[in-house]
Amino acid sequence: MKPAVTPRHSSRRRAHGRSAAVTIVALVSLLVISFAAAAVLRTVVPRYHVTYQTAGWQEARLAAEAGVDIAIERLNKNAATVTSSSADWVGWKQNSTTAATGSMLAKGSATAVSGLTASGNALTATAPIYLDNVDVSPAVGTAAAVDVELTALYPNPDASMTNPWIRIRSMGTAALPGPPRAAADRMDTALRRLSLRSPMRSRLAAYDVLTPTTVPFPNASRIVEVIARPVGLFKKAIVTDQGLTLGNSSGWQVNSYDSSDPNKSGTGGVFPGDSSPKIQQNGDIASNKAPATPTTYGPLISANGATVLGNVSTNGGDNPATPAVFENVSGAGGIDPSRITSDFYDPLSAVTVPTPATYRLKPAYTAGAAFYGPSYGVTLSGNVEWYGAIAANSFSINGGGNGGFHYDEALGATGSIRKFEIVSYFENSRQ
Repeated sequence: MKPAVTPRHSSRRRAHGRSAAVTIVALVSLLVISFAAAAVLRTVVPRYHVTYQTAGWQEARLAAEAGVDIAIERLNKNAATVTSSSADWVGWKQNSTTAATGSMLAKGSATAVSGLTASGNALTATAPIYLDNVDVSPAVGTAAAVDVELTALYPNPDASMTNPWIRIRSMGTAALPGPPRAAADRMDTALRRLSLRSPMRSRLAAYDVLTPTTVPFPNASRIVEVIARPVGLFKKAIVTDQGLTLGNSSGWQVNSYDSSDPNKSGTGGVFPGDSSPKIQQNGDIASNKAPATPTTYGPLISANGATVLGNVSTNGGDNPATPAVFENVSGAGGIDPSRITSDFYDPLSAVTVPTPATYRLKPAYTAGAAFYGPSYGVTLSGNVEWYGAIAANSFSINGGGNGGFHYDEALGATGSIRKFEIVSYFENSRQ
């Protein structure tokens, strides 16, 4: 008998069936994977987009703070002539066409605005000057620009006020990578004050001073406002760039009073006397002298046992490993340990040295005096009784007698402006 023969077409049918089954399984698997990938992308892409928007949002704050830095730098460079015309205000404008000058910050250019209502007084604000569309983009990364508004503030009742406080309002705007698409949660867009398409959101546009921003859309904007106050030449009782040595007589004291306040001074604004309850504890002293090396610990101020009713500050010198011991000040028995610090550094601004190079006070001189001489070493001898303030290269006392150093706090708000310092900072998040 001949062996049975399997028909070829039957084998082909089985092979075709297996191939079709594999194809179906592959298609189903691909479909499942596609759905899974779509689900992942649906979740990840919006978050990825939010991450980019968050990065741009942070860049906008950095840009706004850069605008504050620019304004402070200009103010400090022009501190002594903040109310005078100055070429150093190049780039700042009074309006879209008129260049600004320092005189725009003078009280004579001011307009009264409501303020300080709790005290019944009013606040005078000068016409603002502007810095428009300053490019603060990093070398690589997000495009960013800043708009700055600078206004001088004066209290109305003080007709002789010459040292203005300054309000700086800075809006930083940074581009947002990616398409102009709102985040999955619309509150993200509202919270971060994003402008997805031109024009800029109306509440933000009010702070986009002068010409519209050049930062492309979509973008994010943040507004920072600070108040800077003027720092005079005599903010402390004694400041030196080098050595500082106090009197070594028993009972010699550094304290303070305020000749402009009858509650903190004697009749006519004079020093009320060492035993008076009007004596204040703001007789701060400080030295910019640095130790030999950053790791050297040792005295940078010689207190010689004198009593100091105020803060005592040095530029280093104290070992942080010994918190109960203050290596930066020798003879510190008359100083409150909680008022000794070692993080001071505020070098005195140089001035033109006059001729002659040496000055002697009259032996019987007892009136208040303020001496500013960063190039001079001040040495006092005998029964030292000083009313006022001193800022010098160095300061030392030979003896001291039964006297003391009595800082007049009124000097801190008078005289030439040495610099401006920020006293208040907040982000305006109401827009």
